[in-house]
Amino acid sequence: MAKTNRIMFPPEVEVWYILPAIRKEIALGLIKKGLSQKDIATILGVTEASISHYKKNKRAKEEVLTSDVKSLALEATNNIVKNPKSYYKVTTRLLDQIRKSGLLCDLYEEKTHLEEEHRACTDCKSQNKRLCYE
Repeated sequence: MAKTNRIMFPPEVEVWYILPAIRKEIALGLIKKGLSQKDIATILGVTEASISHYKKNKRAKEEVLTSDVKSLALEATNNIVKNPKSYYKVTTRLLDQIRKSGLLCDLYEEKTHLEEEHRACTDCKSQNKRLCYE
């Protein structure tokens, strides 16, 4: 994964990298369960074109999720098929798990071009905390 040329905050990493990756895994799981692109787009609150891009690996191309998170996202599709409105709760739980695991902090460190002493996570690391969880 390449670093950006701009200052990036941890929530931006979630929005630009993690959320699209979660959506992609859930969308692909729902496709396997036989849902249409239109239905999946409605559930996820995105366009049908987004679902098509996930299928063709044109969106959320970078592998940012761990295999454990990917597995949980795929397992979550069972709940989403039964109750499409559970998508928000499922995604929120996945984000919480990602924060607790340290993946968000790791991605933030990887994506920002700031020197370590200027990053938002410097104080957390010195106190053995995780910026996005504590």
